Amino acid sequence: MKPNLFLAGNPKSGTTAIYEYLDSHSSITMSDPKELHVLDQDTWDATEYVKEFRSYENEYVGEASPTYFHDAQAMNRVKAVNEDAKILVSLRNPASFLVSWHEHQRRRQGNNPLSVDDVFSDEHASFNEDWVAYTEGVQRALDLFGASNVHVIIYERFKNDNQGVMDEVFSFLGVEPIALETATYNQSVS
Repeated sequence: MKPNLFLAGNPKSGTTAIYEYLDSHSSITMSDPKELHVLDQDTWDATEYVKEFRSYENEYVGEASPTYFHDAQAMNRVKAVNEDAKILVSLRNPASFLVSWHEHQRRRQGNNPLSVDDVFSDEHASFNEDWVAYTEGVQRALDLFGASNVHVIIYERFKNDNQGVMDEVFSFLGVEPIALETATYNQSVS
């Protein structure tokens, strides 16, 4: 089966929790690992990529590589794999995202020399603009897949109401809502 569900958007915007909730639904199978990062590689191969999903037998099969959202080529490759795919885009308040991303990098690297104030400095403006330029990515998804196949999730709403937001996602996908187990995935810095 070809993948027909893609979760993209910004890192640190609830994608891990959304992925886990999607994967817990009996009509949805998500890739393992979560982020395959195949379609954002110049050397991707459509046939090999689709083989990753050959054993999946569900109404929806998909993956969650947030970086696809910011990569025009990756989104074009999603379209090449399945022009009828459903796209979920998770976005977060830009300032909150940058603070959380900075803290995530500091924890991963052990010692990030940048302070949070540095993150918002002019020196880092191009990085910030690339990661918080949501309009272009949303418009690209809409242009490629149409409004009926794109659903935007706002992290702040999701954080405050996992069940309500996931009920909206399940409705968008046309599957029955399920009761979610409350859990903390990939804890973020607010």
